[in-house]
Amino acid sequence: PYQEKDRVEIKNFLKEELGGQKTEWSKKAVNNRMERLLNTKRTSFVIEEPESNLYPTTQRDLLNFIIKSSCAGKRKNTVTITTHSPYIINQLNLLLKAFDKGIKIDGAAIDFDELNVYAIQNGCIRDLKVQNEGVHLIDTDMLSDDINDTYDLYEQL
Repeated sequence: PYQEKDRVEIKNFLKEELGGQKTEWSKKAVNNRMERLLNTKRTSFVIEEPESNLYPTTQRDLLNFIIKSSCAGKRKNTVTITTHSPYIINQLNLLLKAFDKGIKIDGAAIDFDELNVYAIQNGCIRDLKVQNEGVHLIDTDMLSDDINDTYDLYEQL
């Protein structure tokens, strides 16, 4: 039953994102791929730069879709995402808080203990997860540095 629900959600999401302009070949390719993925007990997904060519709202919607479709339920798939998007990282923070509050955002929430977030900076790997007085979040300070520099330069002009 959960596999059929996933199939429907994935097909609907792809249909919406592609604006219904799929060719017959692409429909078959997507259906075949999704059948193979959904018929396994556990799958590892690696998604590189999902933010490419997507508006911020679509990035957030995509992350919610990935979390609710891939990381929930009986299968507990593994998802690895590489990103430079502050929208995706900030959405993860929202999904962490939603989990802590026992609610879901568009059907998605994520457990702090089941998430790892790292940044590579100056050749070093840095863990960005922060737990402070019961608050779970991802440190976004380094994401703000470039934009803060731009605002500082703007103010100097």
